[in-house]
Amino acid sequence: MTAYDSISSNTGTLANSPTWNSSANCVSGSCIQFGGGNYVSITDLEGLSTVADNSFTIGAWSKIFDKSDYHTIIRRDNYYNQGSENRRVINIETHKTTGYVGFGLYDGAGYGVVGNIDRTDNKWHHFMGVYDAINKNMYLYVDGVLEGSSLNIGVTLYNTMRSPWTIGTATPYYPHGNMSGLIDDVRIYNYALSPAEVNQVYDLGVNSLNEINGLCGSSNGSSYYSIPTENLCSFGAPSVVSGVGPWTWTCAGTSASVSCSANKSVDGECGTANKEFYATTIGYGSSTFCSAGSSSPSTPAFPTSGNPVSWQCTGINGGSAVTCTASKASSVCVSGGGLTCIETIDGAYTINKYTTTNGSITGNTSWIPPTGVSQITLLVVGGGGGGGNTGAGGGAGGYLYNASLSINPTSYNVTVGAGGAGGTTAGYSGYKGSDSSFGAIVAEGGGAGPSHYGNGGNGGCGGGAGMTNTTGSVPIPGTGSQGYPGGAGYYNSGFNGNNGGGGGAGGPGIAAGGVSNSGDGGPGLSNSITGTSIYYAGGGGGGDVNNGSASVGGLGGGGNSNFNAAGSNGTDGLGGGGAGGGYTGTYFNGGRGGSGTVIIRYLTPQ
Repeated sequence: MTAYDSISSNTGTLANSPTWNSSANCVSGSCIQFGGGNYVSITDLEGLSTVADNSFTIGAWSKIFDKSDYHTIIRRDNYYNQGSENRRVINIETHKTTGYVGFGLYDGAGYGVVGNIDRTDNKWHHFMGVYDAINKNMYLYVDGVLEGSSLNIGVTLYNTMRSPWTIGTATPYYPHGNMSGLIDDVRIYNYALSPAEVNQVYDLGVNSLNEINGLCGSSNGSSYYSIPTENLCSFGAPSVVSGVGPWTWTCAGTSASVSCSANKSVDGECGTANKEFYATTIGYGSSTFCSAGSSSPSTPAFPTSGNPVSWQCTGINGGSAVTCTASKASSVCVSGGGLTCIETIDGAYTINKYTTTNGSITGNTSWIPPTGVSQITLLVVGGGGGGGNTGAGGGAGGYLYNASLSINPTSYNVTVGAGGAGGTTAGYSGYKGSDSSFGAIVAEGGGAGPSHYGNGGNGGCGGGAGMTNTTGSVPIPGTGSQGYPGGAGYYNSGFNGNNGGGGGAGGPGIAAGGVSNSGDGGPGLSNSITGTSIYYAGGGGGGDVNNGSASVGGLGGGGNSNFNAAGSNGTDGLGGGGAGGGYTGTYFNGGRGGSGTVIIRYLTPQ
C-alpha cells in the first residue's frame, strides 16, 4: 500500500500494515495510525535525495498514545547493519520515560535539542526540527513555539546517507522506537524555515483540525449576565443557546463537534441581616448576611448601639459586590419611673418584662413598640394583697393574659402595682394590692387578708376570711374580679381557730378545716410568655390562732404562714398574696403582698 505525497511526488510505502484513519480523527484529510512495528518508508525525496552539509527542516503532526517506547516520528539513518561504521542519523522522537520530544543529529557525536514537557498525552501536537547549516544551529518547535535550541554545533557532512526516510519507526533494519499513535502532514524541506514559516505551517494544521472538530470561541469559559450571542465558535456552527444560565452549546465541525460553556454572572445581594436590629441576634447569621454571593468577612460581628457593622456580598462569576450594613437600635425596654425592664430573647421573640424597683412602691413608665411591631402577647398581674395580723392570707393580684393583642404605633402607659402591706397591729387587716396596667388594660390588685374575725377583702383575687368569732358570726371570704375568692375561716373554741387562705388566679383559697389546719393559698396560673413556664398570682396562706398549724402559699408567689411567726411576703414580680400572721400569745404581723408585673412579648423585627 502507498502513502501519496499531496504536494510533490515523494510517495511512501506502508510496511507491516499501519491503519488509515478517517478525517474526523486527523489533522488534514486522512492520517495513519501506527502500532506494533509498522511504518512508512520513503526511499528517495525529490529535491532532497541526499542530505549533505545543507540546511533542512523536518516535521509532522503526531498524536502519541503512551510511553510504551521511544516513539519515532520521522527519521533517516544510514545504519544498514548493527555495528556499521560512519553512522549518520536525523530524527524526531519522544522519550519512553519522560515523554519529552527531541530533535537529534548524529555523526559519531550526538547533537540535539530536547523539550521539557510530556507530549505523550494522547493529544495532537505539531513537531518541527530546523537545522541551519550556515550558522550550525538546531531549533526544536512544538505547536508553533520554539521549545529549545542548540547553537554552533560541530556536526559534519551527511552526504553518505543512503537509507530511506522512515515514518513511525527508528529504522527498518533494526526495529526499535516504534510509534504508538497517529501521524499526519509529514513535511521535509531542503532549507531552514524561519520562525514565521514554522508558525504558518502550524496554523494551517490547527485551522484544518478545528474545521474538522469544531472549536469554541472566546465566549467559552467566560461569564455573562444574559445569554451569550457572539463569539460562540471560532470554527464550526454553534447550536442554540437557551436557559437562564449557566449555558452550554456545541460547535459542529465537518466531522465532529466540541462542547462549550459559559457561566452565569450574579451580583452580590444583601440578605435579611442588612437592617436595623432591636437588641437581638436572632436572624443574624451566616445564612442571612447575603441572599446572593458570599459574605466578606464571613461572620460579621453583631452591631452594638452606635456602632453599625458592614460587610460585602461578593458577586458570583464576575458579578459586582454590594456593601451591606446592620445597626442596633436603642432597646424599647427602658427602665425608669420606679420600674426595671429586662429584655430577653426566646427564639424569634423578644420579651420586655417590667417589675418594680421596690416591691412596696408602684412604678410607672411608657412603652413604644419597635417599628414594624403591630401585635404582641401580653401578661398583666396586679400587686398581691397583704395578709392580716393574726389573720387570713391576702388574695393574689388580678391575672390578665392576651395571646394576640393588636397594638398601634404609639406610646403605652405601663404601671406595675406594689403589693399591699400586711397588718402590723393587733386586730388590723392587711391592705389591698395596687393595680397593674398596660394602656387601658388593668389587672386589679389582690384583696386584703383580714385580721381574725374579719371579712376578706375583694380584689383581683379575694382575700381569705378570718376565723368564726365567739358571737357565732361567720366572716365572708373576699371575691375576685379576675381570679378566685378566698377561703373560709374555722372556729374552734375560745380564742382558738384558723384563718382561710387568699384566692389565686388558678383556684380559690383553701378553707380552714379545724385544729391544726390553716387554709392554704389558692394556686396561681402557669404561663410561658418568657420562654419558661412560671406560676403567677398565687394566694397567701392563712394564719393559725393557738393551734400550732402552718399553711402554704399558692403556687405563684403566695406567702407561707406559721403559727408562731409573722406571715411571709408574697413574691415580688409574681403578684402573690401575703400570708396571714400566726398567734401564740403574741400577735404576729401579716406578710406584704408581692408586687405585680407587666410582660410584653413580640416577634423580633427582621
